[in-house]
Formats: sequence, structure tokens, C-alpha cells
Amino acid sequence: MEPIFASEDIGKTLAQETAAFIEVDKSWRKTMEEVEAEPGILELGERDSMHQIFINNNRNLEKI
Repeated sequence: MEPIFASEDIGKTLAQETAAFIEVDKSWRKTMEEVEAEPGILELGERDSMHQIFINNNRNLEKI
């Protein structure tokens, strides 16, 4: 979806969806940086309500 929302035309036409995508993208990138820094898979689900963050991101992606 990143190439779609990287377009200026789409950003202007679908401003709310673009803003929502940017937030989901930031969240995903932050999560991946944290996982790379500390990759313990068993603790992953316990980190900063990660499960709830993923649920919220999925809801936003469905809306988009």
C-alpha cells in the first residue's frame, strides 16, 4: 500500500486514509525496529500491548 499512499494525488484525494496509513506504517516500522533490537519471540506479545497495537492497525487497514 505504501506506493499508493506515497503519491501526492492520492494524498490530496484521500487525506484521511493517507493519514491513517501513515500512522499504521509508523507503528509497523517502530515495532520492527524494536524486534530487531531485542528479538525474543516469547516476550514479543507482552511488549507495550503489542497485540492491541496490531488489532488497532488491522482495523485501520480494513477501513483504508
